Amino acid sequence: MKQITQTMLKVKIDLLNELKPYGLVDGKHRAQIGNYYLSMQNGGYALYRIVNEGGGINDIFSRGHSTKRELYEMICAYISGIESTQGATA
Repeated sequence: MKQITQTMLKVKIDLLNELKPYGLVDGKHRAQIGNYYLSMQNGGYALYRIVNEGGGINDIFSRGHSTKRELYEMICAYISGIESTQGATA
């Protein structure tokens, strides 16, 4: 089984951020509502999303910190779900 690296996780998170665009504020990069990022703590990994202008966050999978492989697989499934709904008609 292929080892999951932090770089692989960051590539997937970059893809999520492309699916949910964010921009510059006054020419500076700022934490934007909807922006995803990788959290690393105590040897575990989690996907967080900024939910308000004050920088409040939400743990996307509400599991706390997982292994890199677990998080990678959850992010892949999350991306697939977003992509499958894009372009869907109501």
